[in-house]
Amino acid sequence: RVAVVAGTHGNEFTGVYVIEQLEPAALRRDYPSLRVETLIANPRAFSATRRFIDADLNRQFAGRRSEDTQQLEAVRAAEIEAQLGPKGSAQACDVVVDLHTTTSNMGCTLIVNSYCQLALRAAAHLTQAWAGGGGEGGGGDGG
Repeated sequence: RVAVVAGTHGNEFTGVYVIEQLEPAALRRDYPSLRVETLIANPRAFSATRRFIDADLNRQFAGRRSEDTQQLEAVRAAEIEAQLGPKGSAQACDVVVDLHTTTSNMGCTLIVNSYCQLALRAAAHLTQAWAGGGGEGGGGDGG
């Protein structure tokens, strides 16, 4: 079970475009054992073209939730945790791909947890593909 998440910050449009282009039916046909879910994490901030409404959604997970449980992003983080499953639980997603954009000249950037061997191997594969001309990015070329 893989979740592709975008729109965590409402002023980041590229990830939302990417998940709108995913074709779940084609993925199921080509990879029958793969279950892919998409999620716009902060739809109100995205609609408002604002990074967030009350607080940064990224700062509302993993025990970092705001004291003010009425803040939109605190409520949304609880909803997302329920939908994607608490980390380490049997119902949790196996992989979550959280798409972001930046105005910094970082090129394509991957941030993965060092404890996840699958994520490390995927990052190594993508880095090799980018370096070998299989795609833009890597090496800070702005791709």
